[in-house]
Order: sequence, then structure tokens, then C-alpha cells
Amino acid sequence: MSISSTRGVNYGYSDIYTNWQNLVTERDSVIKAINVFDDNIQTVLDGIQKEVVTARAAKAAETAASNRKQLGWAAGVWIGTLLTVQAALDGADINSLTPGDWMTHAGTIAYGYGFSGYYILDGQLEDADPGCGVPEFNKVIARYPGIIKLKSIYSHLIKEEGTRDPYALLTSQDYPILKSYQLQAMTEDLKSSLSCLSGAVDDTINNLQDLFQTRIDLTEKLLDSLSQEHRIAKQFGYKK
Repeated sequence: MSISSTRGVNYGYSDIYTNWQNLVTERDSVIKAINVFDDNIQTVLDGIQKEVVTARAAKAAETAASNRKQLGWAAGVWIGTLLTVQAALDGADINSLTPGDWMTHAGTIAYGYGFSGYYILDGQLEDADPGCGVPEFNKVIARYPGIIKLKSIYSHLIKEEGTRDPYALLTSQDYPILKSYQLQAMTEDLKSSLSCLSGAVDDTINNLQDLFQTRIDLTEKLLDSLSQEHRIAKQFGYKK
């Protein structure tokens, strides 16, 4: 006795049973891989906030050091300018200075201000606070629960045995292809919200994206395996 598959090929019971066993073995391997990636994703999520804190502190220290350097340079120029004017006036009879002399000294002071006073008096030094950090990271994460909670969203699939159509157990927004689009959007939002850190955590964000995308791909493989098992179950008249 043989059974016709959905592809129009006749299989004997032994062939179908072998195919089913292979699918079960494949499903078990996929589930093991999923568990590994779930753990890896959680590890990265647990550590990325510390990286953001470290990157923020490093950026603040870098900016503060740059400010000190610029301030020191500006102060040196300004002091040098004042000393130049003082040297020119030293011993001179103030009352005998011509308008041209005063214009020369005023020009020297203006020259010095142009190179230094701009920073000292007009507040042009950068704020040492980068302006983004953990709060911005958390806001982005909170907007994408459909990605961050992949493990719980797909947890029921792990328990399936191929007796039901797996896609019937999902809402359309949880289909893997849509999750990939959501993941790309989340990645771009994370990089944008933390751009003040000059890309210091971009590698970690890219790593997180790769882990999530692999998890999504594995979920698609699991769905495919369960779908094939379900077709075999229907051939045997199994209903649940």
C-alpha cells in the first residue's frame, strides 16, 4: 500500500516513516540551536548597557580632555597677546600715543581675541556630556518587544510535534519575514539613538542584529519542519 504526497509522488509507509524520522531529527537539531542562540542573545542584552555606560564615560572624558587642551591653548594665546600689548606700552608716555598707536594695540587685542577669546568668553567649548546613553537605549528597546521577546513569542513552537499547522498558531505579525523587517528597523534606531557615542557600540549592535536574525532564520526552519511533519500526519489521517 502506498500514500500519495502533496507533490504527486507515491510513497510507501516505510518511506514516509523514514522521512518523518528525518524531519523529527532535524527539528530536534534546530531546537537545540535555537536554545543556544536564545542564551547568546540574552548574554549580549545583559552586557550591552554596561558597554553603553563605558562608552558614554569614555566620550565624556575625551571631550573634557579636548576642552582642557583648547582652553589651555586659548589662555596661552590670550596671555601672550596681553603681554605683547603691555611690552609695547611699557615705559611709553600714554598721553603721547597717537590714534594710530592705539589702533595698533587694539588690533593686537582683537587678533588675540579672535584666536582665543572666542573659546574662553563665548562658551564654544563642547559640553562633556555626550547627550545619550542607557535611557535612550532602553527607549528603543521598549519600542520593539516583538524582537526582544522572540523567545517567549515562539516558545509554544518548541513544544509542537508536527500534528498541527504551525502557521495557524501564529499571528501574521509574528511571521519570520516580518520579524526581519522589525529587526532592521530596531538596529537602525539603536544606532541613531546612540550616535553621540561616535559608533563605540555599533559592533555590539551589529552582533546583536546577527544573533536575532539567525534566531529568526532558525524559527523559519522550525516552522518548515513542523509544516512537513503536519502534512505527513494528515496523510495518515491524524487530526488534532
